[in-house]
Amino acid sequence: MDPSRTGTSISTRQRRDLLKAAVRENVYIKAGKRPPLGRPRAWARWTMLAIALPAVAVGALLLLPESRATVAPASSAAQASTVAAAKRAGAAKRSAAAGSATAAAPSSLAAASSLIVGEPRPLDRAVFPVGVHRIVLDPGHGGKDVGSVTPDGHYEKDITLDIALRLRDLLRAQQGIEVLLTRDKDERVLLSQRARFANDSKADLFLSIHLNWLVPATNRGVETFYLGPTEDPFLVQLAGRENRESGYSLADVRRLLDGIYLDLRQQESQQLAGSIQRSLFRSLKQETPALRDRGIKPAPFLVLVTTEMPAILAEVSCLSNQNEAALLSTGEYRQSIAEALRAGIDAYTAKLGNADPDAQAELPHAKPATGSAT
Repeated sequence: MDPSRTGTSISTRQRRDLLKAAVRENVYIKAGKRPPLGRPRAWARWTMLAIALPAVAVGALLLLPESRATVAPASSAAQASTVAAAKRAGAAKRSAAAGSATAAAPSSLAAASSLIVGEPRPLDRAVFPVGVHRIVLDPGHGGKDVGSVTPDGHYEKDITLDIALRLRDLLRAQQGIEVLLTRDKDERVLLSQRARFANDSKADLFLSIHLNWLVPATNRGVETFYLGPTEDPFLVQLAGRENRESGYSLADVRRLLDGIYLDLRQQESQQLAGSIQRSLFRSLKQETPALRDRGIKPAPFLVLVTTEMPAILAEVSCLSNQNEAALLSTGEYRQSIAEALRAGIDAYTAKLGNADPDAQAELPHAKPATGSAT
């Protein structure tokens, strides 16, 4: 036999055996198992170990995910060096690819990041430049629910109704404004019925009119509430008493309270409350210099919870104060309150189509409340 042909035949067979061994070991490595060395011919054992294992290790590091790559134990310092070099090469490739992708589209990545992890922003009222065409006025109490009562027999339910009727006439005089009342006579209307009436009427604004009762009786002033939670014990007591004649069950209340504090309606209610409060205090202080500005405050009145439009509850005077009670017994002072409420509504509606970034800074600050509720 020609020695040269024999050498060629041996060389070809050796390469074929090495290729089979490399494929077999790669299959085991991908499966996460230690590849068996098998029993090759004695003359090829060390050749296979010296050539196949480093090659397979490099291929595994480049092809398999880093978290699942498994390398067979090295048999020499040279093999360990080869594995380390392969790891560095793979890491460099991945780093270069990531850097290239980031450099190619930095703005896209930034935009995606802001969409995924960015903090939510409240809606801007300027997005909805709408007007006010229908207003529901809600005279507090009525029927057997008389509200507060002065020693000389003046009922809160009668005074709030009179103010609401005066305000209705003032608003109706303005072109394009429709005004509805939850009650226009002395009758009992549950809170659930008041809210349902406003919602069914598709009102743009809801204004509930009440009179305060504070202890000691020397306290006086006006304050306006919008929907929100409170930790003030006085306001908790006040909301509890005002919510007494609700017509809702416990299950209803739990359902209604879900997710009510983070929407555009609350923002608009706060803006309306600030406008009404500023107008009430500025107008009435001219007639009663001792009047106090008690500010605007969040409170969970059910009549505000259940309405679907910007809604506030205004304590337009203090029936427990002797001086204010005397003024409330006159038609002139009630008319002044109605005109102040109308001016506050006008100021709010004038800003609906023109967002004012400084409006929040102008809102009256809440004052510490003391006393008992109506």
